[in-house]
Amino acid sequence: MGLDAIVELLAARLEQLPDVDHHLTMAGTGRGAGPVVATASVIVNQLISEALRNGLILDNATPSTRDLAGGNTAMLVSLASAQVNFVFKMDINPKLIREARTIEDLRSDVRLGSFCSRLPRVYSQHITGPRYAYLMEWFDGKTYPSIKQIFFEDRNDFPSEAHSEQIVLHALDALAEAWRASRDDHMQVRIMGEAYYQRIENSLTKAAERADEYKPLPLSVNGREVRSWRECLDIMRAHELELQSLAAPFVTVVHGDPNPGNILIRRSGDAIRDVKFIDVKDWKYGDYLFDIAKLAHFLLHTGPIEELQGFENDSVEISGQTACFRFRRIPFPHQRAAAAGIERRTAELAAELIDPHWKLRYNLAMASNLLGLIPGRLNIAYVAEAHILYAEGMLLLDEFISDWRTPGGPHE
Repeated sequence: MGLDAIVELLAARLEQLPDVDHHLTMAGTGRGAGPVVATASVIVNQLISEALRNGLILDNATPSTRDLAGGNTAMLVSLASAQVNFVFKMDINPKLIREARTIEDLRSDVRLGSFCSRLPRVYSQHITGPRYAYLMEWFDGKTYPSIKQIFFEDRNDFPSEAHSEQIVLHALDALAEAWRASRDDHMQVRIMGEAYYQRIENSLTKAAERADEYKPLPLSVNGREVRSWRECLDIMRAHELELQSLAAPFVTVVHGDPNPGNILIRRSGDAIRDVKFIDVKDWKYGDYLFDIAKLAHFLLHTGPIEELQGFENDSVEISGQTACFRFRRIPFPHQRAAAAGIERRTAELAAELIDPHWKLRYNLAMASNLLGLIPGRLNIAYVAEAHILYAEGMLLLDEFISDWRTPGGPHE
């Protein structure tokens, strides 16, 4: 397929989008698809030309052929075409380019060993605004299904408990190679910062402005009393120095969002042949445990609740000054086995890295991941799911506070 044909196909795809501003944040002005398509075509043309010079891979190396008619004297004259696949990303936010450069930096970091090859190649970048874009390597979903596909797409073909654990541990071990190699003892993650305290506070403040059940009221979750989110955060702020002592005494390279949709697995039967990671955040360094919680919270909570509607008898009632949440979770053994395997492997890794407070921080990271989802779920399609994610997140946050502030305990 020629360059002109590729550009035309992508431009046609942009024209088909019913709401360009919604589907492509590059749209900016919202004045219709015409200017966006023209700009996209120019940028795509530039990126593909540069990508081909930089070694864009032909995923289908066997070309298709079509004989050409005409008065040629050669034995055979044919048109040969080969398919080129890539991922094209565009946004008005320059953060997109920081993301691309983070991927490039990690791929070139020799300390990280085989982890480098687990990230997609970035072929080309458009770095001048107001629209930013890049092309990167594409992984075929049939060859490299995501953990999300494997665990959630086919209710009639869930992996066994043993195979589920094997899959997630391969992914965790692949990430751990980068964590071990990049450990930096000169920095720490701020627990009051954007991954933990700020994430919870910002998200729940937004949610409380939109729905009464998210206001900072004490909760009853299936009959269990739970502190309000404001009380939990006030306790954290009142003991900020002690809270910071729970941080790992180092930072590492992090993926930033290794949820099951961003981890791709190549298998032969039940044998794991390869692991790839996509959609790396531009953080570069952070808390390895937050990475782990990104994967674990989806397996235990978000995936079963949202992807499989694994709950029933849900109700919410504000009674006096208490928000009462009731529901029953439907268990999925393969996901629980995978999450249990992650926690066991995390305990081993934390002991190796000398991270003594990992278990406390793990519950906080799980709570932060769940509660950070709520504002984005507050629409009619996800009302019940948002309620349950909030209740599960608050159970974890309350458990963290109780374990941390136990009278006579190591942190009192």
